[in-house]
Amino acid sequence: VYDEEWNSLTEQTTYAIPGVFAEYTLKLLDKWVGLAGLRADYSKQEQLFYTPRLHLKYMPLEGVVMRFSVGKGYRTSNVLVENNNLLASSREFVIAPDLHQEAAWNTGVNTMFDIPIGYRTLTVSAEYYYTSFENQLIIDLDAFINKVLFYNAANSSYAHNAQIELSTELFDGFTILGAYRYNDTKLVTAGKLQAKPLMSTQRGLITASYKTSLERWQVDLTSQLNGGGRMPTPDAVTPLWDETFNPYQVYNAQITRYFKQASIYLGIENITNFTQSNAIINAGNPMSSTFDATMIWGPLHGRKIYVGLRYNLPKP
Repeated sequence: VYDEEWNSLTEQTTYAIPGVFAEYTLKLLDKWVGLAGLRADYSKQEQLFYTPRLHLKYMPLEGVVMRFSVGKGYRTSNVLVENNNLLASSREFVIAPDLHQEAAWNTGVNTMFDIPIGYRTLTVSAEYYYTSFENQLIIDLDAFINKVLFYNAANSSYAHNAQIELSTELFDGFTILGAYRYNDTKLVTAGKLQAKPLMSTQRGLITASYKTSLERWQVDLTSQLNGGGRMPTPDAVTPLWDETFNPYQVYNAQITRYFKQASIYLGIENITNFTQSNAIINAGNPMSSTFDATMIWGPLHGRKIYVGLRYNLPKP
């Protein structure tokens, strides 16, 4: 039960959703595993609704795994609780009456396998998922610069997500991992289909770790690559922010010294000291109608150096 009142906005909601579910698992020829499930739920707001799902696992060769899944999902949103970060702005909350739960179909495939390379092994994992929304709660930051609109949109939003990851041990003690992720998320805001704001379309990760042969020292390096993206639509006459943000990178490092029952470590985060500029819109006038501290797409904290100690309690 929620009973909330923020300024002139009040929300009282009671959710009671009983349900039943059933599932069936089938194994075939030690290569196939299938799982089918169906759930039925009832709520006063949505009446009776069903949630089907299907999962398949295929192992054609040793060390090779392929998975396929399809299913429908529902989610009941609590607008004020889930979006309280937007209170750090002067935007007025405009919530449409009689909001319905979100409903979407999700389909995906993923695989993982090993490739022998000399005396080493390259591990590869890849995945792709597609989500199509039958109904979605839209958080519209584009229609007005001083308002945020909450409303339902039917059959208009989708998301493509793909990722590939490679990892291997180049030589004894030295491992490296590289990953790339692509996100294509579109939704209708301000009356047109466009990318979700404040989200990088592309992301990359590279990590390298080296541990000495006696396992006394370990060095870890991390590089996070973040692509550019779209900002909420600025005012056409007097824009206070750009329409897009640029790609950026964040680098971290740590060195660790191990002892019998303890370890000490020294690290540095955000080595290049990159931070988002002009993160708070109209910061000098927080009572204005254009004050906004929610336009965050990058790091807010600069370079940070830290040191720590870990101690493992002896076994009894």
